[in-house]
Amino acid sequence: MTPALEVASLAVTFAGERGPVVAVEDVSLRVAKGRTLCVVGESGSGKSVSILATMGLLDPERATVQAAALRLADVDLLALPPARRRAINGDRLAMVFQDPMTSLNPYLRIGTQLTEVLEVHRKSSRKDAEQQAIAMLEAVGISAPHARMRAYPHELSGGMRQRVVLAMALLCQPDVLLADEPTTALDVTIQAQVLKLIQDLQARTEMAVVLVTHDMGVVAHMADDVAVLYGGVVVERAAVAELFARPRHPYTRALLASIPAAEHRGQRLQAIAGTPPSALTRPPGCVFAPRCAFAAAICLTGRPPQEALSPDQTVRCFRHAELADA
Repeated sequence: MTPALEVASLAVTFAGERGPVVAVEDVSLRVAKGRTLCVVGESGSGKSVSILATMGLLDPERATVQAAALRLADVDLLALPPARRRAINGDRLAMVFQDPMTSLNPYLRIGTQLTEVLEVHRKSSRKDAEQQAIAMLEAVGISAPHARMRAYPHELSGGMRQRVVLAMALLCQPDVLLADEPTTALDVTIQAQVLKLIQDLQARTEMAVVLVTHDMGVVAHMADDVAVLYGGVVVERAAVAELFARPRHPYTRALLASIPAAEHRGQRLQAIAGTPPSALTRPPGCVFAPRCAFAAAICLTGRPPQEALSPDQTVRCFRHAELADA
């Protein structure tokens, strides 16, 4: 099956005052039509940078982006001229950013920002664009959509702003939706509503979804497949049921062990000892070795290759076979 989106061997390096900063070293992602891939990891693991690089939104004067492949179905995004790439962004490939207040223009009314998407990408008339925008606001659960069209972003609550951003991303019925922690700033009730909305729209349109999160509860609820990032590298990729039942990488195990559980109420959470690697001074061996309770001598000096355990599961760990039954 041709993936709706495929990213292969993505690497992103930023120019820093003290030298190059390696934010993403080797990230490969793929998601099929109608499925949800959750990209999970700690802050600083490279999740957001990978998504921004996929969208082509990193400043080329500050960031060097390399990839073996970057494809949207049958379209080679790496080969597209800038004008053609801009035409795809917001149309076939759309994104929901983490902070809706920085995603919306504070000087423009909501209606202006929504209709512009359709006027630019679909050449819709102003009247048709307004009708479609109002219908989409209704679809994302915003009451009194006609009145909201005349509002400015600061006049809406955080939950409403995030729904507007989601409506903007979905107006052109994209093939792939990239969502960068879209519920981080929302309360639990609104978070559940936004995630349910994404699921409902996905069921109707069969769009592929790449959802960036650090919340394993969201992963369990939303994902078909999971990619676990650590230190700018995908250390494990698997179907969600397989990942939760039989995690093969020590970092994945540590993440799952840190999830609060009702039966452990009152007990201390299991934290991962140590700190994530610095982008300036990356360890010579496995990026997780300095924090890994199972690290051997080879882990400190050699980079584990990506090993395919099945067509749908890969892992980067020298000792994964030994630890499989541990």
